[in-house]
Amino acid sequence: MRARAFTGSSFGIFVPASVLVLLGLLVIYSATGADTSLSSPFAKQIIWLLCGGVVAGLVIAAPSKTFQAFALVIYGMSILLLLAVLVFPSGIGARRWLHFGPVHFQASEFAKFALVLVLARTMSDRRFRRESLQGLVLPTVLTGIPFILVLVEPDLGTATVFGIILLAMLFWGRVKGIYLFFLVTPLVSIAAAFNLVSWLVFFALLLISIYALRVQLSEAAYLLIANPAVGIATPLIWRSLKTYQQKRILGFLNPSLDPTGAGWHIIQSKIAIGSGGFWGKGILHGTQKKLEFLPQRHTDFVYSVIGEELGFLGCIAVLLLFYVMIRKTIGLARTCKNRFSSLACIGLISYIGYQAVVNVGMTLGIVPIAGTPLPFITYGGSSLLFSMIAVALILNISRHRYEY
Repeated sequence: MRARAFTGSSFGIFVPASVLVLLGLLVIYSATGADTSLSSPFAKQIIWLLCGGVVAGLVIAAPSKTFQAFALVIYGMSILLLLAVLVFPSGIGARRWLHFGPVHFQASEFAKFALVLVLARTMSDRRFRRESLQGLVLPTVLTGIPFILVLVEPDLGTATVFGIILLAMLFWGRVKGIYLFFLVTPLVSIAAAFNLVSWLVFFALLLISIYALRVQLSEAAYLLIANPAVGIATPLIWRSLKTYQQKRILGFLNPSLDPTGAGWHIIQSKIAIGSGGFWGKGILHGTQKKLEFLPQRHTDFVYSVIGEELGFLGCIAVLLLFYVMIRKTIGLARTCKNRFSSLACIGLISYIGYQAVVNVGMTLGIVPIAGTPLPFITYGGSSLLFSMIAVALILNISRHRYEY
């Protein structure tokens, strides 16, 4: 079957993404003091945009089965790059980038994209057993490998993205709800692990649930092994976190405890967004940004700059653009005849949407500061490149959505 031309749903994905990219350039230009030199973030972002445009064009034009055929190879390459990050650290502290001369590449961005492909291929295979717990083993292992490698960097915020991709694709793949429950219980165990009484109450409720739901013995064994293991490991992992990571989490829980330290980012972000009012102060006129009270204003807290300079109206416009993209992509996934394509759409839009929610939540003090980028807008070549590639693959799928 010949590829179809772009339709309304395709433009409902392409146009919001394009507007977000252009808005990102405008905000980066403002946040960096209108610096347009070749070494400025603004100029570098334009270079990445041009590179991304070329790669995105190739992805859109690629034959429909290309990414399904090479999913395992792409996944393997991403794992090798994540290992390279750990073996060849770029400097002191967190190891997140590979350096190729003047180019800094964040391998975890590639890994997100690669994980979607390999999970879509695995779950679209006729041998995939979605009605049994054993069928979840391979997808969980495939997700666990990049999750652990990124967590060791350490980059907790990015590591959580892999878990969201897995849950979203399992849900869309119609895996039994009880199995999703099995995957989520270790997260509750983590939250309760810092207080022995709380964890014992959680475990007691888990035992009651196992009995009430008549969970099979083999499946119950997973719960009874995984949750205690996670409960024991959590305090150990907490002690292994860098001091700044612990302060970020504690600062999120109560910014007033350290208003000049870990809580500074959140407090200044809220001030910036609140001071923008409905219409905003205008591009280049943000005082929190200009006086440098707002930290990381062109990266983690770029949404705060939007709130200050474009106001409530600008903030809502950004959220609406993401909403349109998500809705149109889910609609596309429903119409796809090919199961791989349908699952890939959900995986790609789930991590774009999740990152948008987390980044906005960070600036509002709703979630901890995790260094999660705002797709298409945050300064960063790797993030922009793979966000564009993700949209390009969705558009490619749109062209071939009626092919089996």
